[in-house]
Amino acid sequence: MLRAKKSYGQHFLKHVHVAQRIVDAALQRSAQYDVLLEVGPGKGIMTELLLHGPIEVYAVELDPEMVAYLRGRFRGWRGLIHGDFLRLDIAAQWHGRQVGIIGNFPYQISSQIVFKVVEQRAYVPLVVGMFQREMAMRIVASPGSKEYGILSVWSSLFYDIEVYMHLAPGAFAPPPKVHSTVLVMERKEDYRLPCADASLKKVLRAAFQHRRKVLRKAVQALGMPLDAVPSRWLTLRAEQLHPEEFVQWAVAYEMLGQKTH
Repeated sequence: MLRAKKSYGQHFLKHVHVAQRIVDAALQRSAQYDVLLEVGPGKGIMTELLLHGPIEVYAVELDPEMVAYLRGRFRGWRGLIHGDFLRLDIAAQWHGRQVGIIGNFPYQISSQIVFKVVEQRAYVPLVVGMFQREMAMRIVASPGSKEYGILSVWSSLFYDIEVYMHLAPGAFAPPPKVHSTVLVMERKEDYRLPCADASLKKVLRAAFQHRRKVLRKAVQALGMPLDAVPSRWLTLRAEQLHPEEFVQWAVAYEMLGQKTH
């Protein structure tokens, strides 16, 4: 009998009607992608529904026992990948095609999944993902809230994010100790970052590393003169800046770097 493994963060959905609602969120937006990738299919409750749909479906699963189970359950299906999503080269694997992502994500790596998606955003127009409620609220948080942070800025710049549904622990087996939330993330097709990802990451890390301190400290830590940013920012804390202001800061940081070479 297959049992959920804590080491893989496995909590299996129990109800087909819940799985169907999640699947529907992805299928209703199928015009956005060429193939759909399920991350962490577990016992395959969503996989089965997806395979009955009109799209090309793949899944990536790290647990070898679960992979063996899925190969037995879905005989002849060639879309199962035994591997780690975080190590998967999305562009190379699907030759530059657009890949929608769906999954009941392992909670301990869900933030890493979001960071990878945003880094690979040129190939990922849609994400329909299950998150721990606390993590979901961090992703959708607005400036000024205590949940607002690097993940909020990083994801909201590139994706429109909708809270799709909430689930209580009883919807899973075994039940987690937390509530869960499904988010729908749709790529902003008209947005292009005017600086390198690496520059924005450096600015965000500096700003939120000591989130209780004013941003004057972060500007200095980046080796920037204080007059390189609006003076108003110097007395604010990181959670008070909007995503677009962090981009403005990253552009200034990048320009200063270029001038020194």
